[in-house]
Amino acid sequence: MNLKNKNLMNELVSVIIPVFNGEKYIKECVQSLIDQTYGNIEIIIVNDCSTDGTLEELYFFKNRVQVINNVSNLGQAESINIGIRESKGVYIALCDADDYSRKSRILKQVNKLTSLNVGMVYSSRFIVHKRSTHEDLAVDTSWCKLLTYNSITRSSVLIRKKVLDLVGTFDKEISGSDDWDMWVRISEKYTIGRVKEPLVYYRVHDDNVSMNRSNPIAHQYLSREYILRKTIVRHVNIFCRLLVRVLYLRAFIEARLPIFITAIFIKNNLTWHRVNKMLNYIETSIICPISSILKCKK
Repeated sequence: MNLKNKNLMNELVSVIIPVFNGEKYIKECVQSLIDQTYGNIEIIIVNDCSTDGTLEELYFFKNRVQVINNVSNLGQAESINIGIRESKGVYIALCDADDYSRKSRILKQVNKLTSLNVGMVYSSRFIVHKRSTHEDLAVDTSWCKLLTYNSITRSSVLIRKKVLDLVGTFDKEISGSDDWDMWVRISEKYTIGRVKEPLVYYRVHDDNVSMNRSNPIAHQYLSREYILRKTIVRHVNIFCRLLVRVLYLRAFIEARLPIFITAIFIKNNLTWHRVNKMLNYIETSIICPISSILKCKK
């Protein structure tokens, strides 16, 4: 490991845990993160107006975690955004309050993130039912694949904070699929890495948000439609901005560059024959090709 990667392996990791009425599982979740083999971690828990004994359970960790209490129920996405804004880490790890992590999770994910130089990493998972636990291997993903299906578990994710600064916050308007939308936006600009080994335990129980939906298939369909619509609008805006720049560049070339080239030739006492030759070259090699491209796009 070179010195640069060694220094990156010592950077602060901020773990964000949004919680609403999570008294059954929050203690196991937090303890699994305190026990991480990676030493430089801060744990930020955003309590979204829980009405059960969540705060009492968190009192046990009062000197080891930072608890933020929302003044009103804002939902999971906005709670995560609040935690990220308050974080000080170079990397952001996410974990749902009913899931928990293996001791080596953060260490292996930071190592993967720095060695591959990617924007985000995720891992495989163990799925925990009431009576059984089984391994669920994560598959490689890409922007195109993510547009059709969310194959990434939120609790298995580690992201560079500068990536979130660029792509923006979690979308609170798309409850339950805000993470899916975020992975799509990140994959547009960055490569996403995968750790094949299961590093998190994803708990399936009656209180899961996904389990409580009356029609999960319809919800997935509507979420995908919403995400696709956002993606199309985003890319149309990018194309329009690019087109404006091309048009501006063409106008600049036509109006300014010949004058600039002429001034250079005159300053260097070159003949007008050579000046005209250069201007003709600019016309045929630069201005005409740009014009042709623009005509094809109309």
